[in-house]
Amino acid sequence: DRPLWIGVAPGDPDTLFVVEQGGVIWAFDNRDDVADRAEFLRRAVYRNNNEEGLLGLAFHPEYAENGRFYIYYSANGGVCPAGTDRCSVLAELRRADRRRADPASERRLLVIGEPYGNHNGGDLHFGPDGLLYVGVGDGGSGGDPRGNGQNPRTLLGSILRIDVDGAAPYGIPADNPFADGVGGAPEIYTWGMRNPWRMRFDGSTGALWVGDVGQNAWEEVDKIVAPGNFGWNVREGFACYGARQCADGFEEPIWVYDHNDGLSITGGPVYRGPDLPELWGSYLFADYSSGRLWALRERPPAEPEVTQLTAGSQLTSFGEDADGRVYLTSFVGRRSILRLDRAAPPMGPEFPRLLSETGCFADTATHALAPGVVPYGVNRPLWSDGATKLRFVALPPGESARYVEDEAWQMPVGTVLIKTFLIDEAGRPEPRRLETRMYTREAQAWRGYTWRWNEDQTDAVLLDGAFDEVIDTPDGELLWHYPSRVECDQCHTAAAGFALGWRTRQLNGRFDLDGIGYDQIAALSERGYLEGAP
Repeated sequence: DRPLWIGVAPGDPDTLFVVEQGGVIWAFDNRDDVADRAEFLRRAVYRNNNEEGLLGLAFHPEYAENGRFYIYYSANGGVCPAGTDRCSVLAELRRADRRRADPASERRLLVIGEPYGNHNGGDLHFGPDGLLYVGVGDGGSGGDPRGNGQNPRTLLGSILRIDVDGAAPYGIPADNPFADGVGGAPEIYTWGMRNPWRMRFDGSTGALWVGDVGQNAWEEVDKIVAPGNFGWNVREGFACYGARQCADGFEEPIWVYDHNDGLSITGGPVYRGPDLPELWGSYLFADYSSGRLWALRERPPAEPEVTQLTAGSQLTSFGEDADGRVYLTSFVGRRSILRLDRAAPPMGPEFPRLLSETGCFADTATHALAPGVVPYGVNRPLWSDGATKLRFVALPPGESARYVEDEAWQMPVGTVLIKTFLIDEAGRPEPRRLETRMYTREAQAWRGYTWRWNEDQTDAVLLDGAFDEVIDTPDGELLWHYPSRVECDQCHTAAAGFALGWRTRQLNGRFDLDGIGYDQIAALSERGYLEGAP
């Protein structure tokens, strides 16, 4: 359930540990055929926000001898500093035996007040120097309204470095930038971070690689070899944030990508495993929103070479076993724990670049539907700059959408929802088709695609990213935005049931199907498209 961390403990390469956001750590054999698991730890956590919970785990480098490990979790109430309703806690615990922790051994090392529920960071790693590094978000909301990123006197918006073997509750390394407490908090190693979501040390070079989640425009990959200020909230990526002027003196990202490629970076490891030599030395990172996974190879002084490896899973974290094999966690479906392997050669055809190649229309130019594709309507359509929308649905043969009370109907794998947007354009006798979007239910996730219609209205071409066009309408110029595939996921969320409009209160009405007015739910049920309608 919502796994956020996977890895092994020093001295125990045969056991994988998985952290669930809800507060449970599981331990199980590191085998493909594993069927059993042990509950290593269950800890009550505060989860009033989607980003709160049990967020991080790190085993002491001498865990095999001392049994000490560290967790980072959200809390509220009396645990938190005075004047704060919620907080993040760094705690030390000890194991009771190989696959069971001792909850009574918990010792809180650090409690950080959180002004909002998001941007909590939470990743923990021991560096090659034996010190514990702690990723802390900027405190949340949006845009860092309290300026925490550029205030080194607060622990928020930073990466901390502490010595858990020092004097209680922890020691301060002498070379931390504010070790003497002058000008900043002694625990801080780097600052100017927005929400460092997953960081890893390169086992060969000792560099710390961080994925820092962006605000409105840029996701950021940072490589940390020394303390410094990484710019947030004055900068986002390489760009000035908002209307601010960017001063010099900030550490530069290694790589950035914009929100056509994703909305929420998940940082990973530098690959040093045995199975994929072509990736050796490459930094791996992913995007939770788009599901894309990339490999970045440095080529100084030139820009890094970045290659997309795959897409399809909303990856929440990376982990490694003792041999350097890479594991991944995901919130998508039952396949929530994955291992990075070489893909088999593709067996199917290439994805259709033209709308006419999708098979959804018997005649694309006239918009005549293929057999099995039927129109439908909704009671409360969204406003889209005055555009008219035509909606269609196709289901796999023999499959139906199943009724769920007070929730979205459950759509089978293979469902295709189709929506064509039309608008009145000056000089055209008929409304112009602008785009056709398809939202498809694949095995592991829903995916959105957009085809832009040509001027002759005979076909439409698949867009690889967002696109803007100025359209001359009878009411004046209109800036029309064609969304990227990533942008589809901003509205089509799990909380909304993915398939917007497929709720009973939206479908329950009389609509024109095949030129005849029908009670829509009854008509679709009779055709076998709906099952269990009330």
